[in-house]
Amino acid sequence: MDKKTLSLNISWEIHDNWTEVLAGTYYILNDPLCNTAKKISTSVLTRTVIILSHQIVEIMFFNTIHEYLRQHKSELPVSTVEAVENGIEDNIGFKRAFIRWPKLLINNAFDRSCEPLSSQERLRRLRNESIHWPAGNAVNDLANSAYYTAIESAKLIYSYFYNWEESEYSKFVEKYPASTNVHLIKAMQMTKKHL
Repeated sequence: MDKKTLSLNISWEIHDNWTEVLAGTYYILNDPLCNTAKKISTSVLTRTVIILSHQIVEIMFFNTIHEYLRQHKSELPVSTVEAVENGIEDNIGFKRAFIRWPKLLINNAFDRSCEPLSSQERLRRLRNESIHWPAGNAVNDLANSAYYTAIESAKLIYSYFYNWEESEYSKFVEKYPASTNVHLIKAMQMTKKHL
């Protein structure tokens, strides 16, 4: 009688709120958005990718701020801690927090005039337009650039406070990579669309 061998491989990923949105956005870009046989409109999916791409940036920013504050609270001036905590409690909003808190916490503001943050700012505005204005302002060609801009912005945000290469997040970005290296502003210029 022949001996039979059976092997079983089990794997799983442990996600947090950032990696879940990253993986979900990657999935939309690489399955339903690429598969024309699906019955979902590509403009609906593109709008979703733009919204989720900005969410990737927001989540990384707020997660990093929360973690930095938790780790360094005793070293920071009380007024700084109170300003950030009050902002969190009052839902300060991403744009204001993004401008104020890095300078407040580590005396180093983000340079929003350079990539990827200049495209991230355009992504933020495009996301707001996608949420608040009628359908039609999402351009399919921009979805991958929005995702790339989100990843690069998230990496930069995290790197302001911690070492990206040593983070678990870097492993997820390797697993769910962007299919382009074109920032959103450049992609918008290439499509010659004004959104």
